Amino acid sequence: MPADAELRDRIVAAARGYLGVAYTHQGMSEARLDCRGLPLRVGRQLNLIGAAAEINNYGRQPNPARLRDLLAQYLLPIALQDAREGDVLLLRVPKDPRHLAIRASMESGGETWPTIIHADNVTGQVVEQRLTDKTAALIDSAWAFPELVL
Repeated sequence: MPADAELRDRIVAAARGYLGVAYTHQGMSEARLDCRGLPLRVGRQLNLIGAAAEINNYGRQPNPARLRDLLAQYLLPIALQDAREGDVLLLRVPKDPRHLAIRASMESGGETWPTIIHADNVTGQVVEQRLTDKTAALIDSAWAFPELVL
């Protein structure tokens, strides 16, 4: 298995390790996460990003420009069509890009389905859900940990 595929598997496995963790605004701990905290926590766990990325002074509705600037400081933008397992997706919720998810996939009934792993404030926890066409239409941009691009 190529190193890229192994790292992508490790990112998805780390994200899945947080399934069921409680959603908390500005959460960055093993016990409480928000949508920004999940990819940051995964990145820290795998030594893909440093502690400086742990910025938690943002409002209930993060400023889209500031969120994009923070992503650009620690991740690399990639084309939407190139997004694969382990990449970070910025979604428009409801209209502005404010929500982060990690791209994954799962097998069911002999087929592989694209999924996203994210801290969901509706269910109150980190969940994995199928990436439907409706959800895919909300994707604003895709980002990769630098080790996946270099």
